[in-house]
Amino acid sequence: EGTLRFTPGAHAFGIEVLRVTLVDDGGTALAGQDTSEAIFLTITVMSVNDAPAFTVMGSPVVVWEDAGTVVFPEVIVGASAGGGVSEDEQRVTYTVTHESGHVFIFTDAPRMVMNGSAGALNFTVGADDNGDAVLRITARDDGGTDRGGVDFFSALLTLRVLSVNDRPF
Repeated sequence: EGTLRFTPGAHAFGIEVLRVTLVDDGGTALAGQDTSEAIFLTITVMSVNDAPAFTVMGSPVVVWEDAGTVVFPEVIVGASAGGGVSEDEQRVTYTVTHESGHVFIFTDAPRMVMNGSAGALNFTVGADDNGDAVLRITARDDGGTDRGGVDFFSALLTLRVLSVNDRPF
């Protein structure tokens, strides 16, 4: 009776064939045999999609009202499809949604513009609109969720639009 343990490396998958023999301590004296016939075991490790990844930098993002179109470079960094080289070819899309707080009237809704592994937040807040809101940035890859895979990651970012004293009418 025995236990065979097999631990694949991180992000490893594929097929491994093992040749197994058993050896006892009875020795080989008097034509004894201490080694069994070999058997072959096939171990298949299935790939599983890992979540995409990124890090939010510089929260809160602060801008003055009436600033026009705003571009904050490198709001996210270290963006990847996740999970090593087997996932490098996956397509990752980014969305920005309102989570809580002030509901801005955007003339150009917040969106991520990716440049390699960094993403810029672009948006235009409507005239005279100010307040604080929490935005959710979500990365979703096309790797699927089969066998417990994870195809999205999200993080929160605070957007702060400061008021400006407007000229009286």
